[in-house]
Amino acid sequence: RGHVLQAIDANQDGYLEEALKLSCALCEFDGDGQQAAIVGFGEHIFSGMGALGDFAASSELVFGTLVQSTMANVLQSRYHYGHPDFFDKVTMIAQGGMSKATKKLNVSEDIFAGMDATLRGHTIKYVEYLQVGKGRDMGLLSILTFFSKLAAGTAQMTSSRQALRLGQRLSLARL
Repeated sequence: RGHVLQAIDANQDGYLEEALKLSCALCEFDGDGQQAAIVGFGEHIFSGMGALGDFAASSELVFGTLVQSTMANVLQSRYHYGHPDFFDKVTMIAQGGMSKATKKLNVSEDIFAGMDATLRGHTIKYVEYLQVGKGRDMGLLSILTFFSKLAAGTAQMTSSRQALRLGQRLSLARL
């Protein structure tokens, strides 16, 4: 129901105080001029696995907050990097869905929602006043598996049609 979708994982945790801010996040779709297609926000990564888990959670925290905010607000080149973003449902239906369905072709399939929205001229926002928790298994093997998935997804994303079109249409500062 409604015109906003939220993509959220099973290992994510909602906080009561964050639920009170949802009406503010939904107002981001009303827009002042150009309506947002995606509104992203941060994750609080938690793990009880000692120093190794703390280091991995800290690296994800930096990417999920500082890097995302810089990409959205300064560079205007943020796409959709995983969950828990909000999506405009009509925009996602018009561009063929939130992610690409072929797992063998696209390991990081969710980034293509943001790439397609950017190619269609939509705005992607990042807000810092909202967050959800995310539990991670922080053993050495699971950390290495996660980062190898990111590397493989980045390699596949750079050879996609969307990356070619973004390279042809966007300015150097937004790449």
